[in-house]
Amino acid sequence: MRIIIILSGFIISVLNCIGQNEINFRPKQLFKELKHQFKCESPIFVELENNSEIITNSLNEKYFKIKNNLLLIGYTYIGRVKTCRTAFCSASYNNLKKDSQEFFDYFILFDTSAKIIAVNIYNYQASHGQEITIKSWLNQFIGYDGSSELNVGKNIDAISGATISVNSITNDISNKTKMLKKYITQQNDRKNK
Repeated sequence: MRIIIILSGFIISVLNCIGQNEINFRPKQLFKELKHQFKCESPIFVELENNSEIITNSLNEKYFKIKNNLLLIGYTYIGRVKTCRTAFCSASYNNLKKDSQEFFDYFILFDTSAKIIAVNIYNYQASHGQEITIKSWLNQFIGYDGSSELNVGKNIDAISGATISVNSITNDISNKTKMLKKYITQQNDRKNK
């Protein structure tokens, strides 16, 4: 009996690790948003090529061009933001064990100039800060294009009890938007030469 309990605990731990490592790069919420924003029923996703200076796709984040037939209609970033459990938040980031990290997966939908059209958190796996998943709070990022700074408490609403999640997603959205804008500018400069 004890062996079965140990094995079942091991299997549950393995399944939790597998689920934590895999990110869904085709969330149904993104398809709903594309249908809503662009009336696009069958989008084509083209992963942006890795570029060590700007775009560095990994297992937990990717940028895609979104096309409707052959027409570019926008871009999307799909990624994971790692946070920490309350007991470990005061520890340095390097000292956090892999299993002590919590995370959430989200996407940003951009127009063709890297202006944010929508943000959606579709997989929230953290014990605190779920308030950031509320659409009305996420809507404050709409229109952001990376040309200014995002500051929690100034132009981004703070949420009591969700400080880590708010700061994490705000910094990530700012960084990912600036990276995409730089990528688009670089691509346009190459075309114009």
